[in-house]
Amino acid sequence: MTAAATPLPDRHLIEPLFRAVKHVFETNLVRRTSMTAVMNVEQLAASLKQDSEGLTFSAVKCTGDVECAVALITPAGLNFVFARDFLDVDDSMLQLGAELPVYRDSAGEINNMIAGTFRNMLSKNMMNCRLTPPFILDGYAPLLSSLAKAKSAVISCFDVEEFVITVCLWT
Repeated sequence: MTAAATPLPDRHLIEPLFRAVKHVFETNLVRRTSMTAVMNVEQLAASLKQDSEGLTFSAVKCTGDVECAVALITPAGLNFVFARDFLDVDDSMLQLGAELPVYRDSAGEINNMIAGTFRNMLSKNMMNCRLTPPFILDGYAPLLSSLAKAKSAVISCFDVEEFVITVCLWT
């Protein structure tokens, strides 16, 4: 028996989030960005179980008029570029074994930028939203568990030039 599909969140949440992703990567990080796929929880789970090496999982919770969470799955390569170019981390640090905490910082900061832009776009629609600081998830299991329990969810893949990121929004 196939599980019922999780409904999509309201478009008043999805559209600002997708605009926020595009804005952060194209304006702030100067990287061409396009959405390439939408998947369900089962497809994401299968993809992550097949290969989650080098991925960092970060999340931000939103409360107030909007009760949701935004998670970002970023590859090591993007975290490296962001750390080098925007956090001013020396390449040699990343090659001497310090990459894990730096990649976590990078992923958290990227998620913070996206969530903050998302919040600002929601406020234009008179929706107040408070954000938690970004937190790093320990692997993909906590993310999949949260998505499986969600009332509504959307999972989208974006090409950010040579990198692929996954953005999840759930209520």
